[in-house]
Amino acid sequence: MGRPFLTDPEWPRKAAEGRYDEIRQCTACDQRCLDAVFSLKEITCTFNPAAGREREYALIPAKKPKKVLVIGGGPAGMEAARTLAQRGHRVTLFEKSHKLGGQLNLAAVPPGRGEFATAVDYLSRELYRVGVKVELGQEADVKTVKKHKPDAVVVATGATPLRPGIPGIDGSNVVGAWDVLEQKTALGKRVVVIGGGAVGMETALFIARQGPMSAESAVFLALGEGLDAETAVQMVRSGPQVTILEMLDRIGQDMGPTTRSSIRFALRLHDVKVITRATARRITEAGVVYEREGKEEMAEADAVVIAMGSKSESGLFEALQGAVPEVYPIGDCVKARTACEAIEEAALIGRKI
Repeated sequence: MGRPFLTDPEWPRKAAEGRYDEIRQCTACDQRCLDAVFSLKEITCTFNPAAGREREYALIPAKKPKKVLVIGGGPAGMEAARTLAQRGHRVTLFEKSHKLGGQLNLAAVPPGRGEFATAVDYLSRELYRVGVKVELGQEADVKTVKKHKPDAVVVATGATPLRPGIPGIDGSNVVGAWDVLEQKTALGKRVVVIGGGAVGMETALFIARQGPMSAESAVFLALGEGLDAETAVQMVRSGPQVTILEMLDRIGQDMGPTTRSSIRFALRLHDVKVITRATARRITEAGVVYEREGKEEMAEADAVVIAMGSKSESGLFEALQGAVPEVYPIGDCVKARTACEAIEEAALIGRKI
């Protein structure tokens, strides 16, 4: 129960009082707890940045309630709106899509990451509980913001995937990692993922597990003698053949040690090939031509998945300069990072305004 108590130290009281929907559940992400331990950093919680810093993050009612607009319904926008409303501000949140959660919805798709969906559920419920007005399917622009005459605006417009200038990237066999996780496209038997960061690794694992049997099921059947070990391994590895191309000397450098090691282990179980120090030079109908140690080689593929990072969507924040009394950028709008930074910045700005 160590991690759940970091996420919500009040959960026993909430449970005793029947306030189950108010319990903030641990997502088992390990990013600010176990990863912090192994990195010799301060222990706190991705979804409760007040853990261990309760005095710094105390919720003090606003002296003068303001009308605040929050633009963006991802983790940063939801946390900011929730905190602002708790302090007494009148808050409206605009989200251009028809559902809340932003990239957390994608983060919950890869194997072993489904608990991220509980964070979306919790924050969504909290918005309605504390009285935030939520406008879904509404893309806010400068005109919309001015029309509402807010005292302050929090811009949490997030980030979009990078599309590097690799020759052939606009080919019909090239898709983005986000599209793969949203299951918008068919990939074929051989897949190359360009980019070995967190998104690339988790997308590669998601693809590799599309075979007839997961590694967990195979181990269960093999130990129970339902299958012989060789057949179990063959079934696990009969899914798509996946290759990761990474420019750096190792994959997962934007991940914490516990998460990285568990995903690397799962990739090995599913026979995902990892090629490091490999720079993609061009994409063809046959696959990806990459350079490694001064030589060009070909990674054959039916589909190529781009997972090479994201870029901030800060245009609205820049356009609002001087147009409203107060405007604050948070989360990926500032710089494309993780949910940890997004929620931490949201919690702080929610206490500052």
